[in-house]
Amino acid sequence: MPEWYVALSVCGPISVRRRLFINVEKGYDLPFWTNVSISRIYNGVKIEVTARAEGQEEANEAGLFFVGQALDVLSLRTNLPITMFLADSENEIKTIGAKRLVVEQEWEEVFRSGRYLGLTRPAFSRAVSWYRKGLESNNPIDRFMALWTSMESVASQCARQNERTALGIINKICDCFDQLWTDEAHWKVIPSNVAHLNKLYNYRNTITHGAVAIQIENLKEIAHELSLVQTLAFNFLTDAEHNLTERHDHERRAAT
Repeated sequence: MPEWYVALSVCGPISVRRRLFINVEKGYDLPFWTNVSISRIYNGVKIEVTARAEGQEEANEAGLFFVGQALDVLSLRTNLPITMFLADSENEIKTIGAKRLVVEQEWEEVFRSGRYLGLTRPAFSRAVSWYRKGLESNNPIDRFMALWTSMESVASQCARQNERTALGIINKICDCFDQLWTDEAHWKVIPSNVAHLNKLYNYRNTITHGAVAIQIENLKEIAHELSLVQTLAFNFLTDAEHNLTERHDHERRAAT
């Protein structure tokens, strides 16, 4: 199969001290090791990878998917908005101010974790992808839905099966919060405040089902909640990655 060179512009408040060359594992069915180049550009970094594909479009898709998995993890690790384009794409993103220096070991870790999550924990991999989409979106509705969906993706897989969680996704989220943080009184960000979580869930339903038209007042209310939803999703995903998903994987293996 032919090899293609794919160059990607990664825009956001990140940078590197010098050009880096790392060797990372790529692919699922027929994995192989490949070199990745990371260099500094004005808007962030440029990442260059090799893709094996029959045609140019497939090569671009392979490069975007491979690097995207790593950037999803990096966005969660740094809690920063990171957007990716093909290097020859036109974009107007300008990063102003301080940039987070990402060192070689961090790049190696996010590429390794991105592939591992996609291979062994696809639900969590999708959740992290939604989280990055939430951070990079400028639309309050899209931002809210992406951040909320990141939590739903994990809860739908990791909630315990019982009468409570059978009643719907909001109860599954509550159950996952309880598993991580012991009980409602110790929930992070919204301790002893199930009512606030239900309020957010009602916003989600209004947006998803369109039962009520989104008015400017609703939009302002949702925009006002974005900081809280982001903080809640960040804490939930960060804690779930090392605790909830490992427990879920162990129980799944024990049942087979």
